[in-house]
Amino acid sequence: MSDPKAASDSTLGVAAMDERISRWRIGVLRQQVIYAGCLHVLCATVLAALPLPKPFPALQGVALAAAIWIAGTAGCYGFTATRFAARYPRRAAGLFCVAVSLWALAWAIAFQQLLPHVPGTALPAIVLLLAAGTALAFAASFAAMACFTLFLLLPFAAHLLAGGAADGLSLGIVVLALLPLYLALCRRLNQVVLENCRLRIESEQAAEMLRERAGADAVLRERTEQALRTAEQACADKTRFLAAASHDLRQPVHAISLFVAALKLENFDTRAKYLVDRLDRSLAGLDELFNRLLDISRIDAGVITPSARVFEAHPIGQTLETRFAPLAAGKALRFHVHCPKGLFLHTDAELLIELIMNLLSNAFRYTERGGVLLAFRPRGDKALVQVWDTGCGIPEDHLDRIFDEFVQLGNPSRDRRKGLGLGLAIVKRLSGILGCTLHVRSTPGKGSLFELEVARSTDISAADYAATQAQQAEQDLSGMLVLVVDDEIDILAAMEAILSSWGCYAILARSIDEALKYVDASLRYPDVLITDHRLGDHKTSFDAVRAVSAVVPYEIPVIVISGEANSVLEREVQDMGWLFMNKPVNAAGLYHALQRALALGRKELPQVA
Repeated sequence: MSDPKAASDSTLGVAAMDERISRWRIGVLRQQVIYAGCLHVLCATVLAALPLPKPFPALQGVALAAAIWIAGTAGCYGFTATRFAARYPRRAAGLFCVAVSLWALAWAIAFQQLLPHVPGTALPAIVLLLAAGTALAFAASFAAMACFTLFLLLPFAAHLLAGGAADGLSLGIVVLALLPLYLALCRRLNQVVLENCRLRIESEQAAEMLRERAGADAVLRERTEQALRTAEQACADKTRFLAAASHDLRQPVHAISLFVAALKLENFDTRAKYLVDRLDRSLAGLDELFNRLLDISRIDAGVITPSARVFEAHPIGQTLETRFAPLAAGKALRFHVHCPKGLFLHTDAELLIELIMNLLSNAFRYTERGGVLLAFRPRGDKALVQVWDTGCGIPEDHLDRIFDEFVQLGNPSRDRRKGLGLGLAIVKRLSGILGCTLHVRSTPGKGSLFELEVARSTDISAADYAATQAQQAEQDLSGMLVLVVDDEIDILAAMEAILSSWGCYAILARSIDEALKYVDASLRYPDVLITDHRLGDHKTSFDAVRAVSAVVPYEIPVIVISGEANSVLEREVQDMGWLFMNKPVNAAGLYHALQRALALGRKELPQVA
């Protein structure tokens, strides 16, 4: 027999959940209005910097001014709408959709007037970048993303098609073809964001229930244990959901990264090089923001496993000093790196660098005067990696909280310029993965010290290490024959572009059968096999390797690329002696992987009598 009170509580819980999600969505949109506005100002600046070879008629100038005025009005309208969010969240969400629609329409009018005066594909590239960046900014509301995308791309495509020119018709068809992809990606991203929010709220509610029922009798304690299991399951579901979604979300970013890397190697004029550079910077920012949100789930899923090796600390110190020196100069801060030569560490270099960069970013973010010091100090069989700052400091009773997700003690207004609140959470997890002890000392008003104990190696000399590095640096990829198997045409095209720029020869195949046919027709066997993990017809990378190994008379080096945050898959690949890479793959990482594959070399199979 059902309990009416329990049914009533369940109904109230659903209503409360919807209310909390609505208020959270409005809060995120309020913050993202500033981000979207900055992106639009950047695009307007790029447009203003473009040379216009044709005269600009007065009538078109008036239309452009009107478009800019509409955009400004829409921005103010959206900002004003947020003032009613606390009392009317659903009405505020509707006003946001109206505002972004006007915003997009203003841009569409401006681009329509500028199109005859901007040669080449610069203007369509800016339009697509603006659509992608704004969609990411308003990921909390699919309606806002869809309104902006439709009101921007449909008028722009219609004007291209109505122009009658061959180039215009081609570009218009491309824009219309990309529109469903944009909307599908917007829907997927919105689902990830809302599901993450729902699971986080469920976890908070379960934890709050635990605190309220801590002193209850045996029956209540049983319910408390059940609530704890629910909270843990919710966290596990969140991790699995984000890990699975990362494949779909990383796939287009992976393809764009390879295309941009290939474009940077082409000989363009000054204006085109400038646009490609701006596109590369915007893509880097998008990739960094995207990876921040998904790296936490990858670490929790156990996908990131350390690969310890011996390396010298001094080059890392120099690299970090070069990277953060402009940031220090921009804030008028002193920045010094103390790292003696001949200090060798034994750990995962890439993960350690990521950990130190998070600590340095946090130090510069909360230091307004004085400076920051990065020091590597030998202590017996350990080395201390220290980050000192003269920032605002941390109260002693808050030292444990700073490593929690989304905790920013010095940013109560959640200013995005001060980060997402994930840096120190990643530091805590990475230090655990590396097996390093992390210490924090801080004095409010004076500054903080973050200290990491790293394993030190004393079994290698500086001369031996230099000789090994010089030998690795001499590896050249010219003439390497690479077999690439991927069911995505865009990925194959991007791979061909980047591999050919390095002097490699590429065999491109969309399926295992195609790969076998091309290998059989080739004059020599491939030196390396690069394969996506998930192929068509329910095939995987393991099937591809088995099929190719059956026709190649040696054990071919293999690089498996996957967009899934799957620790089991990564360990299986590494156990087979293959290289594993997560999407999106950048050019430097791919080049390094090919060098490692070249170092492995061919392993001749034993002859059978």
